[in-house]
Amino acid sequence: MKGCIILSCTFILFSIFNLDVDAVCTGLPVELQGSTWEDSVTKQTFTFGTKTLKGFSFTYTGTNFEDFTCTGNTDNVYVFGSDNSQSSPTGLAEYFYLCMRIIKVTDDLFYYYLLAGTNSGTIPNVRAISSTVTQTVASALPTCHFCEDITSDESFLQRSDVNGSGTPVTADELCLPCTKTQAECDHSGTSMGTSSSSPRVQK
Repeated sequence: MKGCIILSCTFILFSIFNLDVDAVCTGLPVELQGSTWEDSVTKQTFTFGTKTLKGFSFTYTGTNFEDFTCTGNTDNVYVFGSDNSQSSPTGLAEYFYLCMRIIKVTDDLFYYYLLAGTNSGTIPNVRAISSTVTQTVASALPTCHFCEDITSDESFLQRSDVNGSGTPVTADELCLPCTKTQAECDHSGTSMGTSSSSPRVQK
């Protein structure tokens, strides 16, 4: 009987710390919610809700995408799926997904990395993955399913109603692979990693 209890606890702990398990979105950092934020790179203004992101704007074959809903997160990796879609060449609805590793500096300053290659089909070119997977299906997939172990530059988010002067801190290197927690990277003293294989993206 004790063996069963130990196995159950081991499975629970493994599930909590393994980013490969299915994960629904538990909500964005509370400091982000209900406020507007200025992006240091895109110069766009983002508005975050409990599980929503508005303002990450781009177009694809004439369709504008700017509203996203968080479909899953583990640790500080969040996946957002576009609320709208367009028709793909196969006739299926095509969505866009953003994979963000978000790091808090202060209550008024965050920075993030996008874990995806640059999509040359979008205007402007953004690090977003197109897929015919719906948000409902995406919420049942592992958090890193829509992420790629690709290095990218950081973007700072400054709260709009707070006066800031540039970026007062130096961002840590991107923590890779996607399945590695930020704490693991911080503890090891190095963030940049090399993954033997990137998670497969379901089209």
